[in-house]
Amino acid sequence: MSMTDSTRQAEGLAWLRANLHRLALFLGVAAIVVSQFADKPHSAGLYSIIALGPVVSGVVTSFRYKMSDATPRSIGKIVVECGWVCFSFGLGYFMMLPSSYYAVQPGVAALLSLDAAALVALGGYTFYRLSKLGLSLTP
Repeated sequence: MSMTDSTRQAEGLAWLRANLHRLALFLGVAAIVVSQFADKPHSAGLYSIIALGPVVSGVVTSFRYKMSDATPRSIGKIVVECGWVCFSFGLGYFMMLPSSYYAVQPGVAALLSLDAAALVALGGYTFYRLSKLGLSLTP
């Protein structure tokens, strides 16, 4: 890989490195707060537990940045893992919201749906950006 490829990849990862974990934290905390307004305790519990995924991922990602060797490949691995958590946990909301057992009132469902859409979009954007950088993240 030439130096220009490495520089281009580092520049392409800069926004994700700076913002992905912060957005994951924000969206996770927002979902925890919103889920507390669910009328059923088991619904509030489930949605809070799902929201912990992005929160934990955001915290762990920030620590992993500090411990990495800061090469585009290592940062890319960290970014894609955080993006994957956002994407999959957002999809988890979409799977649970229509269920009758975990049903919530319409206002809470709308806010959780917006949060889920933002998580899925964030994860999808992460995958898209990484695919354009041409990083090989497999061993």
